[in-house]
Amino acid sequence: MSGSSGTPAVSPMPPPPPGWYPDPNDPSRQRWWSGAAWGSATSPGVSAPPPVQPSWPPPGVPSPGPAPRIGPVGPPAPPVPGFPPPSGPPPTIGYLAREAAGEPTAWAVAVAPLAGLLVGLVVGAVSPELGVSAAVWLGIFVGWAGGLFLAIVDYRVLRHLGEEPAHWVLAFVSPWAYLLGRAMCRRPAPWTTWAAFGLCVVLTLLSFPLAKPLTSSVLTANSVFDRDRVQRDIAEEIRRQSGVSVTVSCPKDPPLSAGSTFRCVAEGEGDRIFVVVTMEDDSGSYTWMTL
Repeated sequence: MSGSSGTPAVSPMPPPPPGWYPDPNDPSRQRWWSGAAWGSATSPGVSAPPPVQPSWPPPGVPSPGPAPRIGPVGPPAPPVPGFPPPSGPPPTIGYLAREAAGEPTAWAVAVAPLAGLLVGLVVGAVSPELGVSAAVWLGIFVGWAGGLFLAIVDYRVLRHLGEEPAHWVLAFVSPWAYLLGRAMCRRPAPWTTWAAFGLCVVLTLLSFPLAKPLTSSVLTANSVFDRDRVQRDIAEEIRRQSGVSVTVSCPKDPPLSAGSTFRCVAEGEGDRIFVVVTMEDDSGSYTWMTL
């Protein structure tokens, strides 16, 4: 009985099925494999993997080892609202201006205290007879009422855009209170929202200490001092009290702020007396007495 021995025959592995595979000459693109030979058609990018992963690479492609797992390719993550991506260039003044212009109602609420201060100054200049305190309080009221109205407008704008902002009722406290609630409700809040809140706080803190001195200075600058009338009135009162006709001379440019004093000279029948005039307020009212 005889037999033969030898290495058992190994059947060749079947080629991979037709599909797109990395080009042997340029791995950055895909080339069509017909199942038996490379075709002439190519395609850029990464194509979907074939239904059956071949156990060996197509002819001419070196085995790179385990193929890396490629996740789904999607759009890049959106940047943080209000600023460009960190890897981009620093924001320019033009970019910041365009971003700031995107929230006009928020900036309008922020400058409401400044508007109130300006209204107080205008009232003091137009109606000095009201006095400083009345002009200041009127300006504060106008700033508060304007901030409340603009907060209602801003609230409706944000609701129209699909947001759930802080309620405008916070503006009854102050415009900055509404802007603070607005920033806390918007997550993440753009930098413009926080900037508007900060501006409103600064203007509010500055308007209170500056309102009275500024309004007082406006009233002083617009006070009307009728020098001729004052001289006639003093001379007439001296003649009525003493029976002596006098001529009164007052300085041409006396101080007009409340509490200031200046001297006038009354001359008649060879006598000279001094008259001290005291300004009662910034509207031009005065009192006088002889020395």
